[in-house]
This record gives sequence, structure tokens and C-alpha cells, in this order.
Amino acid sequence: MDHLLQHLIETDKNLTRIKQVEQLFAQQVNEWPLLQSNTEALKSIERRYIAFDGFGFEVQHNPARERSTCADTRKKAIEKRPCFLCINNLPTQQKGILLLDRYLLLANPYPIFENHLTISDIEHTPQNIGKRLGDMLQITRQLESYTVFYNGPACGASAPDHFHFQACPFGAMHIDNELITLGQSFVKETFKNEKIVISKIDNYLRTVFVFESDDSKEIIAQAEKLIETLPFHAESGEPMFNLMCNFQKDKYRLLLFPRIAQRPQCFYKTGSEQLVVSVASVELGGIIVTPRHVDFEKISKTDLIKIFEEVTLKYT
Repeated sequence: MDHLLQHLIETDKNLTRIKQVEQLFAQQVNEWPLLQSNTEALKSIERRYIAFDGFGFEVQHNPARERSTCADTRKKAIEKRPCFLCINNLPTQQKGILLLDRYLLLANPYPIFENHLTISDIEHTPQNIGKRLGDMLQITRQLESYTVFYNGPACGASAPDHFHFQACPFGAMHIDNELITLGQSFVKETFKNEKIVISKIDNYLRTVFVFESDDSKEIIAQAEKLIETLPFHAESGEPMFNLMCNFQKDKYRLLLFPRIAQRPQCFYKTGSEQLVVSVASVELGGIIVTPRHVDFEKISKTDLIKIFEEVTLKYT
């Protein structure tokens, strides 16, 4: 508990949670050189856009993300390294806000977006969503102007040994706005009752299930039903999927992306055939992170089609 207290900032209880988060970022950028440097670097990173019919992807050259993109998540490698999300191992300068008496909300020191959050369990426990969907929705409700996301232990989590969510400002990922503009050729309603609407998005390189409701219990019940139908991944302890959630206009929107592989084949190739790209929620949300400049320059529309074919499940 003493270690936890050392990493908590004092927040004004009269402020909204969002204002408290703004306070946290302002303090951390001012007092933590690593975060200050990487936040400043975001302003000058190279970006380009690859357009498809009705949607697209932003390719981002972000060298600071090499640690995450290339993380060795094999069991032996994880066991050999100290857990960078454990409170005892956090940098002295890193401070956070306690959520739900269970999670520590932190500024991510290797950001992909401005105000990129990591929300980690205060205990060292595996990355497994289990019965935490309710926690995800509660956190999303507190962070109304954010999209909260979950990378499964075999679906992009660079710390599969320590449970965590991440979050970014709503609209920072292209999918947030594309869900508003995608037409009927993409979005098909699959289930509806007085409490919830469930839709499925196809023709989008990746299959996405969308759960929309103002009833968190109904969202959880329906999402858990779908998760139970996905192929179980024995090594990670759950099916392979990624989740995103936001709370807009008094409604939750939960997105579920079924997966079949953690990384595409091009990640493991050598020489000119290699593309160092790993697929997690951010990539599924429309931002392709490339730590190497060579990959930023050469990744193409054809490459993206192949990458998503190899890592996502075409759920029928």
C-alpha cells in the first residue's frame, strides 16, 4: 500500500474525473522528462493516409513504440523481465489516479495519441478479461470523452502478465467517426430488443461486432454470449479478441473484434519482405503504428489487406 500511495496524485474531489485526468497530464508532462519528450515528439511524427472505399487507415511513424510493437510476449521472455506495470517497478516520477479502488490510471510514457492512458490493475494478475467487462463499462462512463480499449493477452498486449486497459480521447481513432459514416453495405443489424442493438460490420478488412445500449448489464450479457462462441486460445486462457468502448449521448458502444493471430506473417520475415507491424486495438481502430521508417514508407494497401486477413477472424 505504501508503494501505491507514492504513485497517487492529490486530485480535487470537486472536479469531474475528466478534469482530474487533465490535471494529471499537466502535472506529469511538467515533471516527467520522458513523458514530456515523447509527448512533444508526437507533434512532429510523420503520418500518411491509405484510403479504402468508405474508410481508411492512418500510418504513423512512431519510433518510441518499438518497445511495444516488438515486445517478446512469449512466456519465458515475460518471466525473465521485471513487470513494467507493477507499482514497485514504476518510475519515481510516474503518478496516477485510483479508479474503482482496483486500477491505477496513468499517463502512457510512450504515447500514440495525446493524452494516451494506461489503466492497470494495482495487483500483478494476468491479462484476462474474465468478469471485468463491468469494470470496463464503469471506467468508460467515468471517462466520457475517451475510448477505452482492451488488448487480449495474445492480441497485442505487450504486458500479458499484468491486467490493464488503455484509453485515448474519443475521435483519436478513425473508427470512432467511421462508425457514424459507414453505410448499409458495411453495417448489418443482427439482433435487437428493447434494451440493445447488436450490429456486425463486414467489408471493412476486419469483422467488428457493435453493441449499443444504455443498459450496461445487457451489454455485458450479450457480449459474454458472443465471446463464448469464439475459438478458445488455451495458452492465453481466453478466446482471441480486442475490445473498445465509449459512452456517448447516454449510451454505451462496445466494439468486439474476433482474432485468429497476434501478428501477421510479414512481422517474422527478414530483409525486404519484413514489415514490423503488430496488430492491436489501435491498428483495428484505424492507426497503423510503424516504429521503423522503412516500413512507414513502403506499407501499402495490398499489405494491409493481407495483414488483416492473417490476424482477424471472418466471423459468419
